[in-house]
Amino acid sequence: MHNLILIDNPRCAGPLREALRPDWQILPLGARLMQLTHEPLGVDVRQDFALNWEPLPTKKEEIQQLREAVAEADAIYIATAPDTPGELLGAHALELAGDVQATVNRVWLTALDPASIRDAFQKPRPLDERRSEAELARVTLDQLVQDTLSPGLSVFMDEPVTLTPALAVALHKLADDDDGQPKTPAWTVMGHWQVLPDGPAFQAQLHDVGNTSGAVFASHQSLADAVGKLQEDTTYTVEKAKSTTWLDYPAPAYTTSSLLAEAVQLLGLTPTKALRELRRLYEGGHITYPLTGSDGVPAALEKAMRDFLRDHTDSHLAAIPLAHSLPEAGMPSAYAILPTRIAGMPQDLSSVQQRLYRLIWRRFADSQLAADCLTRQTARLSSPDNHCITLELQQLSGADFPPRLHKGDQVVLNNWTVVPVTGDEAMTSPAALLDELGAYVPPRQIAQILPQLKKRGLIDLSARQVRLTERGRFLARLLGIYFKDSLSPDAQWGWRQSIHHLARGQTDRPTLLNQFWEVYLPELKAFSTAAFRFDQLGGTLLDETCPQCQQPLVQIRDAVVCLARPACPYTYYHKRRPLVLQPLSSEVL
Repeated sequence: MHNLILIDNPRCAGPLREALRPDWQILPLGARLMQLTHEPLGVDVRQDFALNWEPLPTKKEEIQQLREAVAEADAIYIATAPDTPGELLGAHALELAGDVQATVNRVWLTALDPASIRDAFQKPRPLDERRSEAELARVTLDQLVQDTLSPGLSVFMDEPVTLTPALAVALHKLADDDDGQPKTPAWTVMGHWQVLPDGPAFQAQLHDVGNTSGAVFASHQSLADAVGKLQEDTTYTVEKAKSTTWLDYPAPAYTTSSLLAEAVQLLGLTPTKALRELRRLYEGGHITYPLTGSDGVPAALEKAMRDFLRDHTDSHLAAIPLAHSLPEAGMPSAYAILPTRIAGMPQDLSSVQQRLYRLIWRRFADSQLAADCLTRQTARLSSPDNHCITLELQQLSGADFPPRLHKGDQVVLNNWTVVPVTGDEAMTSPAALLDELGAYVPPRQIAQILPQLKKRGLIDLSARQVRLTERGRFLARLLGIYFKDSLSPDAQWGWRQSIHHLARGQTDRPTLLNQFWEVYLPELKAFSTAAFRFDQLGGTLLDETCPQCQQPLVQIRDAVVCLARPACPYTYYHKRRPLVLQPLSSEVL
């Protein structure tokens, strides 16, 4: 019996040969075999969004090998990662192969270690046409947006601009967070306060000094003034104390967006480099599939981790782990990003791969632990000279830790340090943006967003912040004016859910695309008209909108006109004032 395995990634061939019988033929095809034609849009919007496909010119050799191998095969296994592009690749391969007599099976490779591979091939399933349709809907959406929106943007920007839905969502999110003004980090004071007699020291946050309220200090000067009022080694009396206790549950295992965000924040990696190293870990059989939006965990691997923690650590396991979210409706049963082995670090990993693997292992282990009990205490203190301060302490609760403060207790303050506050007061960070985009953008596209925006000159990107450039803010404003109903984050979230419904068979592709096109087409026509008018008017597009119709304003010599003219007649003129020479003083006269 001759078995043929079709894969997308050539690097998967090695692990498959080691795990399966050596007489099985493995044929790498690459990520795609066909492309949309260069005819208008490649999509016929009048014929139920029919797609015009053609074989990729660079894949002639692979297609010929595919036809020869399929003709001799008794069984065909389409083995790719558990995502909808794999379903579409299988459908295209069978279409190009012609008359297929062999039985066709679909295998989801959630991980590339030998045990996972053998388990996957023991549970094959048929190709799912609904998931292929879901991927076709996603491809159609990308094609429609890029091929219809990019020409108009190029008119506005005076150079070629290509914008995908994922990049549009990122611009929207950045425009919400970035007002274009540099922001100064706020500062707070952290210190240690000691319960007498001879009690332990705890870290606390200073909330106010005297009558000055506020959780942070806005400048170094206000910080210095507050610290100057603190009296170290002076006994304070507790005037008022409040205590709150709650449970802090562990985070679930990593999804793509959450792992990339922490790789940026904790390891200082770029999203592209982090994803490249994650792929290598996956291809080496060390982790499960790294492009996933699910935090589900297989029962066998969860049991192995819990047994390891029970035998090797004193960590308190949860009696019943928190229910991990199920895989997204209609999507393959992909797991979270998990280590495929529980004990020991894999051999022959680079330093970057070791740090990524350690992050993944620890997050998976933490997800099995019981919730922490935290206690927050707020205390109002006064010194003998009636000098008052307010402190806040947050600590992990224990049998007698931290001790509860009550009215009348005596405490001593010392060891104050200055801490810059990051968060709402700081600019958007790459980690925060990647994590937030995970709710709207498919995992496969997340790591490519920041490099593409930077390449197009739309953002300034550093290790600590992402900021829109003037060009980026201008483009985000245009998108907000014309495409708020079809390209916004809320619209993208709705689209992801609709695609999941399509994969479950609850709708069909033409109906779904029509819902998008009915909203998008009027917006596109308005935008194209505005682009044409701007091209005809010339002048400079201002970062202002018309007070009457909210369309952009264009400055033409001394006049500022609405881009919607003649429908909107709004116009005003910059009057040139004559230059008047004034004497410096009466003595000059």
